[in-house]
Amino acid sequence: MNEFLPTLIALVILTFIVWRRIALFGKEEQALMWISFVAHEVAAAANILITRYVYVWGDMLTYHQFGVQAAEWLRSDFWGNAPGLVGLFFHRPDPVQIPLETFDGSTGAMQAAAAFAMLPCFDSLYAVCAVIAGLSFLSKILLYQVVREELFDVPRRPLLFVCTLLPSAVFWSSSLLKEPLAMIGLLFALYGWHQMLKRRKRARSFLLFALSSVLVIVIKGYIFPVFCLALGAWHLARTVLDRRGDVALKTGHVITAGIVVGVMVIGTGILLPRFATETITDQLAGMQTTGADVEGGSGYVLGQSAGTASGQAGLAPLGLLTALFRPLIFEVKSPIAMLSALEMSAFIVVAIMVLWRRGVLNSFSSLVRRPFLAFCALFVLIFGTCVGLGTTNMGTLARYRMPMLPFFATLLVSLLARPRSDVREPRVSSPIRAIRRAA
Repeated sequence: MNEFLPTLIALVILTFIVWRRIALFGKEEQALMWISFVAHEVAAAANILITRYVYVWGDMLTYHQFGVQAAEWLRSDFWGNAPGLVGLFFHRPDPVQIPLETFDGSTGAMQAAAAFAMLPCFDSLYAVCAVIAGLSFLSKILLYQVVREELFDVPRRPLLFVCTLLPSAVFWSSSLLKEPLAMIGLLFALYGWHQMLKRRKRARSFLLFALSSVLVIVIKGYIFPVFCLALGAWHLARTVLDRRGDVALKTGHVITAGIVVGVMVIGTGILLPRFATETITDQLAGMQTTGADVEGGSGYVLGQSAGTASGQAGLAPLGLLTALFRPLIFEVKSPIAMLSALEMSAFIVVAIMVLWRRGVLNSFSSLVRRPFLAFCALFVLIFGTCVGLGTTNMGTLARYRMPMLPFFATLLVSLLARPRSDVREPRVSSPIRAIRRAA
């Protein structure tokens, strides 16, 4: 009863919110969206059952255990105790007065998030995961809105599928873990950025972008620098297209982009020292060495590097391919891994089809001429490389790479699909381009 009633209430509220949200779309789109919503909620329950009865223990249950204890502590004196958990959430460096074992950094932030989540959900893990699954679904709907508008000539059904129904993205974004919260923040921030580009409700859009970015930073900080670089590529691609859609690259654009990228990389190293270039190199080398020393059924080792930037650069292509396409079928050693391998096999087939039909140069040209694809490509390239280099286990690889999969799948589907002939480009968002076209 303690689990059932809060979960039922959460599902009823989420169903109403989803019903109101997807009413904005066509009937065919709504059908797939309902399927996706149900799939997210089923995945939430499956995550709990697998963690409890297959793996016996896991990070999710650890967060739940802490959250229940901290929620009880909050109920005793909310206004007196909440500031300590807020400080924990924001990585406060000075000691936090909490009568429970806490951790630094993103793990502590996740502990605080779990504590606050348990309050309205009455300590129910099923209810919390149901809410996270619902928010994850809604964030993917926002992604689809962005993709549908930016890639207006690509058939909608495959775009909707890759945005909302990728099996591993559904499964790994529907539980009380870091990656789902980071994914939710990432997609909400992307939607806010897109609304700002379109000059729609700019104050509210900026607030959405800022708050969602904070969630990404405190939960999975290394995603945010990659996200910023990809947004820079998106904006640059928008500025180098002339009024006919042809590329008109100017020296000023290149210089500006270089300065912006440099500032973001340096600023990231100052604000988040753990993610500075030289620190990341050391961390990646350490994780690779650990992976080589630890034996495991699903472990893998890319190779031993000297702990230098050049050593990591040599492993980068292999790390990227690992994140994009592994595990392969012959690497599978468990039924759960088989599902991931089948999904990756589909990615391999589609990627080969893209290269066969379009070629490398033609595909690259499409990235420049379609700014959102430039964003997807750079995000996948950098994020995939870092995850592939820093992960040494196939099980965790499937979870860590989850935030990039919708972008990778969108990229592949867009390059493979035949453009729709029954649509025209929507109204341009840039006033300068609008004036040029009117002239």
